[in-house]
Amino acid sequence: EAQEKYSDILEKARRNLNRMNYLIVDLLELTKLESKRENKLTSVDIRELIHNVEDNWSNSARERHIKLTFQTQLIDPIVYIDPDQITRAFENLISNAIKYTPSGGSITIETQQSAEMLIFKVSDTGIGIPAAEISNIFLPFYRVQQHRHDAAEGTGLGLAIVESIIKNHHGTISVESEVNQGSTF
Repeated sequence: EAQEKYSDILEKARRNLNRMNYLIVDLLELTKLESKRENKLTSVDIRELIHNVEDNWSNSARERHIKLTFQTQLIDPIVYIDPDQITRAFENLISNAIKYTPSGGSITIETQQSAEMLIFKVSDTGIGIPAAEISNIFLPFYRVQQHRHDAAEGTGLGLAIVESIIKNHHGTISVESEVNQGSTF
């Protein structure tokens, strides 16, 4: 019995240390992004980046019985971006979509391109975000009230990081969402 008690205490300590580590990493990342440091823009084949993201998240979606679809419409697949930052933004959005989409739902990632811009859309059939909360979701540490007790672990910094990455690429981010219908970022 004492052995189980100590094992439980050690497991809780391990989980809390992991949470602290994630929080520190995210805080450092957000601080770097907000300091407006120069992006490491390089010539990237966006199809490869999208393919890598798809490989990274397909299993997670499949394990949760969520259909993950990628749709790409490109004029020129070569773009100048910071691939690490854009990958991080994509993965944060997809991770959230998986986290808040119930089993049997779907997530669609669309990439569209015009002469001047690249448009990424991450849409899900998840639980959605109440209209009153949407204006706050990109604030650091902000968590939607109804999601706090249901959500998988997170630092509350993911969307703030995504917004900083997009701004550093001279872009904008917006969200459309309806409770129990899903969200599109």
